[in-house]
Amino acid sequence: MSQTPAQHVVLLVGSNKPAGTSTSEALGRYLLDQLEPHGFDTTVLFTNRVSHEGKGVTTLLDACDQADVLIVASPLFADTLHALTILALERITAHRTSATRTSATMPKPCQLVGIMNSGFPEAAHNQLALDSLRCFAQQAGFTWAGGLALGGGQALRGQHLDKIKGMARHAVRALELTASALAAGQPIPQQAVDTMAQPIISPWLYTFMGSIGWLVQGAQQDALRKLWDKPYQDEAASSK
Repeated sequence: MSQTPAQHVVLLVGSNKPAGTSTSEALGRYLLDQLEPHGFDTTVLFTNRVSHEGKGVTTLLDACDQADVLIVASPLFADTLHALTILALERITAHRTSATRTSATMPKPCQLVGIMNSGFPEAAHNQLALDSLRCFAQQAGFTWAGGLALGGGQALRGQHLDKIKGMARHAVRALELTASALAAGQPIPQQAVDTMAQPIISPWLYTFMGSIGWLVQGAQQDALRKLWDKPYQDEAASSK
């Protein structure tokens, strides 16, 4: 009796932080951990290693050619994806849509999943980046399986979600729901999207802790008394 071939999932991490230290990687790896019991083989790649010409790009394109699921997990930079992540996606698009491809070399069907996290407490700030990933899926010939958006992601500090299940309980639940859907060949369910979007901590506490952190950094840089300076306002007033 023949066995069903294992499916392959590729995690592309769009953070520039060292391996093992980013929230993007922590979220992506937890999803991989949930997919492995369903018979998925897994590969983890980092955009700052595979976006430039050479062996890294070859590794990226070969992995995507073999993937049944591609997960792009990235932090938000202003309101979009990091430049190296965009470059990696452009290379994938050019590879998959090359005019030199024949019917025998066409890439196999592959689902695309987006996982975005931002420093803003509201998950909605990630929407533009997820829309960009959806457009990438359409242009590169992926099946868009949906995206998850997390606000206040730096509160997780890149820790493995198993170690902080209390704080990360919504993310954990959302990723488990996502894994079950992907294993069944289905898109991300709305319940998972809504669960991931729930705040890690209350917005007022997040803002309060951020303000405290700002004061601590000011003190460490011997700039505490300068935090309320308005040099550009004073310059504008003197030029009138």
